[in-house]
Amino acid sequence: MNYTPGPWEVIEMHGSRDLYIESRHKPGWNEFVFASMIPYGPASRKELKANARLMAAAPELLYALKVVAEYANKYNSNVSGHEHAYDLAQKAIAKATGKAVK
Repeated sequence: MNYTPGPWEVIEMHGSRDLYIESRHKPGWNEFVFASMIPYGPASRKELKANARLMAAAPELLYALKVVAEYANKYNSNVSGHEHAYDLAQKAIAKATGKAVK
């Protein structure tokens, strides 16, 4: 694992339009900011917050997708679309982890 472990959370600072994504995984650290969402251009505050929430969910989404892909591979079925769904999951995992598609 080469990324900052979760959980990640979106933090709004009072008096600022910026959003921060933090992880509190390091012992003894109160917070660890590793991403800032700074409003720029036509993006609305609502859109900025939605993007920040999606980024903050990344560790849990990656874990869930790995579990689904492992399950799909283990219990390969003849369900229509199974192979396509598995391929999509593998590509997303590879993109998130920086590894080649299996």
